Amino acid sequence: MNLVEAEVVDRGSQPVLRVEGTNALVPAPVTASPNELRFGRRVLLGLRPEWIALPGGERLKEATSLDFSVQVIEPTGLDVFVALKAGLKEIMARLPAGSAVKPGETRRFDIDLSKAILFDAESGVALKHRND
Repeated sequence: MNLVEAEVVDRGSQPVLRVEGTNALVPAPVTASPNELRFGRRVLLGLRPEWIALPGGERLKEATSLDFSVQVIEPTGLDVFVALKAGLKEIMARLPAGSAVKPGETRRFDIDLSKAILFDAESGVALKHRND
């Protein structure tokens, strides 16, 4: 699982996440307990490689977009693993073979937040709804 460092920030009445090393803001995942989203809290956004896709894909349920720098591409048959960098952190995406990405370019990718998990950066405890 990719762990993206972020901070909970105030954007109007809704807490959002600012990705470490960027000005990028993403909504807090719906899996996160609203009671745990205190402004200023350092968190880790947990994303599996298959929850990251090029825009226009149909496999993502609740997508938000973020710009990433493409670092490395590793074809593995039916899939291609792509090392992406957003801010200070490198993460992996799992895309279909033949996806049009090139090392060195900056591209917009969709992130499926319907399954994303938020963790406390200090303790590593998942910030999920109590009934999950």
